[in-house]
Amino acid sequence: MRTVLGILIAIVVALFSLTQINAAQNQPLAFEAASVKHHVMTGGGFIGTKISGSLVTISISTLKRLIQNAYQVQPYQVFGGPAWLNDNAPVYDITARAPGERTPTGEEAREMLQTLLSDRFKLLLHHETREVPAYALVIGKGGSKLKLSGGDAPGARLAIGTTRRIQATNMSLGQLIGSLIGELGRPVLDRTGLSAKYDWQLEWIADPVSTAADSNGAPVAADLFTAIQEQLGLKLEPMKAMIDVIVIEHAEKPSDN
Repeated sequence: MRTVLGILIAIVVALFSLTQINAAQNQPLAFEAASVKHHVMTGGGFIGTKISGSLVTISISTLKRLIQNAYQVQPYQVFGGPAWLNDNAPVYDITARAPGERTPTGEEAREMLQTLLSDRFKLLLHHETREVPAYALVIGKGGSKLKLSGGDAPGARLAIGTTRRIQATNMSLGQLIGSLIGELGRPVLDRTGLSAKYDWQLEWIADPVSTAADSNGAPVAADLFTAIQEQLGLKLEPMKAMIDVIVIEHAEKPSDN
């Protein structure tokens, strides 16, 4: 009888331990400590996220930018929320420490940020699929002008100003797509069928009313759409695309601490 009782107790203890382990595994990652403060505008400073050891610093970010960071989405993928998210949106600085002494991975830091947004901003959101304006990148009538790469180390140089310039070496069209998304603020879908690595240079004027010359003194195309056709032999065509978006159901302004 004692043997049977002992076995039953052992089974109960084992099941309890397993339940505790599962609960711990299902618990979302969270920062050990975090400070959220309104950013004091000084006209400068680092913008973005830095991870140094267990310390995670996020500077000069609105709540929408924090959501984009935490869920790895583009601005055009975030909808809804209170009016203060869009009109003179508050800007925040976050200093947080991950548990333990090790450096968290980017994915771990993003999950901890999701937990912080839920706790401190009372953020509630859901995912859904919506149809949004987009562009298809296709080959132009005259054919692609992209040059097949000779196998140099991949890399890109970017110049930002009135004249934008991207000089890429041994890079796929994925890098071009990423730049176009950032510039146009819309999804860009690759419909070229080009899958090799290329060397290419693209220059255009961000302000259509301005004029500028490229590095050889030649006039730069007046806009990005013309530049892509003339310099790369590609074309951007308007379209609609079904994409995953985040809809903000509720959010509150956190107190500074």
